[in-house]
Amino acid sequence: MSITNSRQLAEVQDAQSLTSSMAKPNISYLFSKIVQWPHLLELFVGGNLLAMLLALAEAQSWSNLVFEHVLGYMLYINWVLLSFAALMQYGQKKLQNLGLGMTLLSGFFLLQIIVLVTTLSLNILIFFGANFSFNGLTSAILWNDVALHLGYGLLLGSFCFRYLYLREQWFRQQNSELNARVQAMQARIHPHFLFNSLNNVICLIAIDPDKAEQMLLNLSRLFRASF
Repeated sequence: MSITNSRQLAEVQDAQSLTSSMAKPNISYLFSKIVQWPHLLELFVGGNLLAMLLALAEAQSWSNLVFEHVLGYMLYINWVLLSFAALMQYGQKKLQNLGLGMTLLSGFFLLQIIVLVTTLSLNILIFFGANFSFNGLTSAILWNDVALHLGYGLLLGSFCFRYLYLREQWFRQQNSELNARVQAMQARIHPHFLFNSLNNVICLIAIDPDKAEQMLLNLSRLFRASF
């Protein structure tokens, strides 16, 4: 094994340190880094596809599909997803102390609250925009379509949590592969490797001190990254 492999091993060790939290059984990666743009983009694309399907189901045919309805569904779902991602990121530290089951339950409950508050707020804004007054605002108007939108929340939650679950499974697989690589490289470090390396350094001191110094630095980096 060459000392120059220490750089590669150090990179593996750095990548492994990013996933070290997975070693703790009570910490879930499920909602971590959810606000990073690759994950948001995936949720955005999936949410818009879901909005298109809901609008198409309401229209029952492509010919009856109304662009305003599609846009309304898209804005609604994207708002819910962005709010959910922001709040989950904000409460990330508290969620880290929960198990996977409680994390899922908390996330699902939060998603339904966002759907409920958003629907009630929209009903109030629509009524006020049409009447420029809150007079005549009844509970029937306030709670209009709440049950329907909560049903959409169930559908959206199923989609969102399925995506997050698959992402966590992929992450766990990547983490296992990183651990296997590090363990394999650690297993290749034997006492005779250290003995031969030090002998090479001793020989180089008289010939090329700079190269000998670099070899010692590489050797130090290798063992620091390995243990």
